Amino acid sequence: MPDNFYDENNMDPKDKKERNGCLKWLFYGFIAMVLLGACGAVLDDGENNKDTVNEPKTEEASKDDETKEEEKENLEAKKKEEKERKEKERKEKEEQEAKEKQKQEEAKKKKEQEEDSKNIAPIGLEEVTVAKFVDGDTTRFYYNGEDVSFRYLLIDTPETKHPRVGQQPFGPEASARTQELLSNASVIEVEHDIGEKVDKYDRHLAYIWADGVMVNEVLVREGLAQVNYVYPPNTRHLDRLKEAERLAKEEGLGIWSLPLPFDDESYSSKSQSQSSGSNSSGGTSGSRNSIDHGGGQSPDINSNAPTSFQNCTKLREWYPNGVGSDHPAYAPKHDRDKDGWACEQ
Repeated sequence: MPDNFYDENNMDPKDKKERNGCLKWLFYGFIAMVLLGACGAVLDDGENNKDTVNEPKTEEASKDDETKEEEKENLEAKKKEEKERKEKERKEKEEQEAKEKQKQEEAKKKKEQEEDSKNIAPIGLEEVTVAKFVDGDTTRFYYNGEDVSFRYLLIDTPETKHPRVGQQPFGPEASARTQELLSNASVIEVEHDIGEKVDKYDRHLAYIWADGVMVNEVLVREGLAQVNYVYPPNTRHLDRLKEAERLAKEEGLGIWSLPLPFDDESYSSKSQSQSSGSNSSGGTSGSRNSIDHGGGQSPDINSNAPTSFQNCTKLREWYPNGVGSDHPAYAPKHDRDKDGWACEQ
């Protein structure tokens, strides 16, 4: 720098120009420094302001995140509670159903035990084979080598060919069912009770078993027979048969579907045919055919007469018009035309 740098009067124009240029750059430098400082201050203030503004936003975002997290946790907790509640309800329902099932099974078991206590096991079974089918509640069996008539104990089936009443409702069905059960059985057995074993018609009184199934009970249970002719002490299976009858009545099976008892006279085919015959003949009667098996009544039992006869000649000495299948003197060998009436003339 020249010695006269600050002395403008004694300064050489060249030096003066140089000095002015230097002062100019110093001024520019100063301005630049001032501007840079101002910019730095502004930037610092902006950064500080940015930090200040961002801080609340960060806290708010954190709060939002926390709220969302809480809501999520609450939702998951509710879902878990709902799941646990449903699981609990399911278990309680299963337990209730299990208890109810157990209760039903116990009741069923108790009922079966009660039924078993009623269903006394058969005693003294004796094997037989069929000699002839008569009707629903009567069958002739080969018993101890002889052709013997058996009347089923404690039951009564509708008639199919009775000399007086003829055919009753469900009589043919009862006969067919008995024949079916016995025909399909491998083993047929008879069981006498503790009372009388033979009735006044010389028929054995028994429970009939086909392959372990009591035919008496099947007929009653299916509404093809009613419990009847109860004469103590022949009541071993009475409760069992009464229960079968109760169920058949409840279900309206067979004879229990009729508006009147099956043995009501209005159902009698013989009564109807006799009434028709009387009207058509003007009331004329007296011929043998009017009292025979075609419409007559089986003769009363003669207490002095034997119950079996060698031939029809001998039988007619006691019963001139023959006897029906319900009579103790009846025997299949004397019923040649198989119409249910023996030794008719």
